[in-house]
Amino acid sequence: MTPRAWACAGLGAIAAVVVWLHAPGLGTPLFADDYLQRAMLDGTYPIARAPWNLYAFYGGAHELGALTASGTLPWWIPPELRLSLLRPLPSLLLWLEHRVLGLSLFSMHLHSVAWLLAFLASFHALARRLLPTPVALLATALVGFDVALVSPVAWLCNRATLISATFAALGLWGYHVHRDTGSQRAGWLCSAGFALSFLGGEYAICALAFVLTHELVAMQGPLPARLRAASFAAVPAALYAAVHVLGGYGASGGSVYVSPLESPLGFLRGALVRVPSMLSTELLLLPGEAVYVALVERSPLLFWAVVPLAVVALLVARALGNLPAPLPRRFAGYALGVVLALLPLSGTVPGVRLLLVPSMGGSLVLAAAFWGALRPLGDAGGRRRVAAWLLALLCLPLALLHLALSPLAARAQSKAHRDDTARLIRAALDSEIDDSKVAREELVLLNQPADLVAVNYTVRVRHEHGSPLPKSWRTLASALTPLTVARVADDALELRSSDPSTAFFNYDERRQENPDEPFRVGQRFSVPGLDVEIVEVRGWAPSRIRYRFSGSLDDPSRVFLRFEHGRLVRFPLPALGKEAPLPLGFP
Repeated sequence: MTPRAWACAGLGAIAAVVVWLHAPGLGTPLFADDYLQRAMLDGTYPIARAPWNLYAFYGGAHELGALTASGTLPWWIPPELRLSLLRPLPSLLLWLEHRVLGLSLFSMHLHSVAWLLAFLASFHALARRLLPTPVALLATALVGFDVALVSPVAWLCNRATLISATFAALGLWGYHVHRDTGSQRAGWLCSAGFALSFLGGEYAICALAFVLTHELVAMQGPLPARLRAASFAAVPAALYAAVHVLGGYGASGGSVYVSPLESPLGFLRGALVRVPSMLSTELLLLPGEAVYVALVERSPLLFWAVVPLAVVALLVARALGNLPAPLPRRFAGYALGVVLALLPLSGTVPGVRLLLVPSMGGSLVLAAAFWGALRPLGDAGGRRRVAAWLLALLCLPLALLHLALSPLAARAQSKAHRDDTARLIRAALDSEIDDSKVAREELVLLNQPADLVAVNYTVRVRHEHGSPLPKSWRTLASALTPLTVARVADDALELRSSDPSTAFFNYDERRQENPDEPFRVGQRFSVPGLDVEIVEVRGWAPSRIRYRFSGSLDDPSRVFLRFEHGRLVRFPLPALGKEAPLPLGFP
């Protein structure tokens, strides 16, 4: 076989293994934001969305009234909340699949697998440009085995990450061809790749980091020449940023997202702990969420993340130094690019699903480092030979971690994502909601101990499976503590925190970090059919809230529900003047 045939065979074998790793994801049901997008496509979302704008979940204060009136958002949401993402290409593909082609869920997952294969092909082309063929295949295996692919393949809404990464790799390939050969055509291909990557979503900004750090570290020559080369990627980024800002897109105002434009200090504070958390996931496969919590709380367990991370960084730096010039500078630029690529992602809680584009750079750096660790073994003698073998042996656990443990983890997480999602759906369908009456009923969930997506998750799941939507839907509170329900009037009840040390919404970091925005005694909120008053406050958060409805609580069309491990079960209200405990029902 020719070298090209061997390379194609190797790539095919890697692709086959990667598809097998993600095969369980083909059976994953709709999940979380998928249901909001289905509502947009089917016309049941409270605000109409264009086919290219299905990632605009909450557009800001001007949409809050319609979203809270429908129950899509609860009454306590701050008016500055915005979760509106500019991802026109993935949005149009979802519209095409569902509204035009009428594809089954399985066929939509096959579409995601096609993007997975396209991603592997475009990344391998990039790796071949930077590395010898065997090492490029190693880099392709590293990125293909990465757990960061699980969510983009199994979760339809998150396919946007895969689309953006595919074109980002193509854009980076064009950039390197342009820098190596001076080809203007390759430069324009770089621009086209980055433009398509940005049409896929904001993750493309992470790929821009690799261009900037490569020009900064690896390239020499006049600054204007380096700026011109970077502009092939930077101009599409600037155009995307302009549309993003002018269109009012972004994610801010909630407990999960911090905008660098609206809260620069909060964003930087978060980056100091979130970037190291994501690096530990990228290099050591540690759960970034756990490392993040350890960093925030200064846990002694932090030692077991920070020290190995420092050791790995030293090993990689030493191994890259064994590569022939100019590769050490090139991959030093990519290593710095991985860190810089994590910065745009540090406005939210760390998670492996965020890391696909940074993982492209990480896989290239690790493959180059493994090559650098093995390269001196045949040439060194004496003490240098001992040092070379020691470096190779020290890198061996890292190689096993990424080439053996990571694919096993990817396969396991693909299965877990499928099974956990199916379990949530079974629980929603098992809820105590009467489909023969629900269209005439007002459903009231007393406490939702989960995130915003779960606020109307149950009714959306049931509607997707053929059940009618309720006449109205209200969520009264979100607290990670047992509560007490008190009947204070024929048309009013109160929810009180049962634990003197806790309060409502006490998991909300955004409010904890912004004491200028506390809840106040006597503060009132209103949505159709419901008036809310803050009666007592503990610190910044309510500990007692009164709810007055538009009619008697005994109205048979008003159904009160409580959360019980994913199911919604009916809650009998206490008599007038009496109280009843409300269990947490979670986890």
